[in-house]
Amino acid sequence: MQKIKNFSLLLLLSAALLPEPTAAENENPNDIIVIANYNVPVDEISIKELKAIFLKKKKTWSGGVEALPINAKENYPLREAFQRLVLGMSSEEEERYWIKQKIEIA
Repeated sequence: MQKIKNFSLLLLLSAALLPEPTAAENENPNDIIVIANYNVPVDEISIKELKAIFLKKKKTWSGGVEALPINAKENYPLREAFQRLVLGMSSEEEERYWIKQKIEIA
C-alpha cells in the first residue's frame, strides 16, 4: 500500500509541475496515455473501462489490483480534454455526477 501512496504522490507532483497546455488540438481518444503503478497487470485499456474506473463504477483493474484514479486539477485544459474524450462530460456535468453520487450514498 505504501508503494501506491508514494506513486500517487509522485504523479500528483509531476502533474503540478507540467506546463499548462495551450490548446488541445486534434483531440483523439487514441492519444491518451494512462500512467499506472507497475503492479497494474494491464497493457491496454478501452475508453469504456477507463471511464468506469474514473467514475468509480469499476474499482479494480482486470487483474484485481485496486484502481485509484487521479485526475488533473479542475479547469486545467488537460483535464477538460480528458472529460470530453473519456468521460463524455463537461466540467459541469462531471460535477453534477459526483454530487449525485454523494446524495445516493447518503
